[in-house]
Amino acid sequence: MPPDAVKSKETWNFKVIKDDLIEFETSNQRKFVGSPKELMSIVLDSHLNIIKEELGEKMIKKVTFTFFEQFSFEAIEKFGKELEEICKLLQIESCLI
Repeated sequence: MPPDAVKSKETWNFKVIKDDLIEFETSNQRKFVGSPKELMSIVLDSHLNIIKEELGEKMIKKVTFTFFEQFSFEAIEKFGKELEEICKLLQIESCLI
């Protein structure tokens, strides 16, 4: 999807700069340019670290994602494959419901 086809919102903390390339700030206020998959990987890793702290766990081995009816089957399938790849990068198992 071309960047000009994306309707950005003021509340987004990133901007689309090219096809499959976005610019965002990391939690330490460093600018980063990467793919949506890279951004999702950073976000998921950050959330997993918070969950580990809350639960007192040293390592999370598996995560489960649940999708609701508002998404088409094709969209869920595509996003699920992306999440699976991201989880492999983070060395955790994933499950889609």
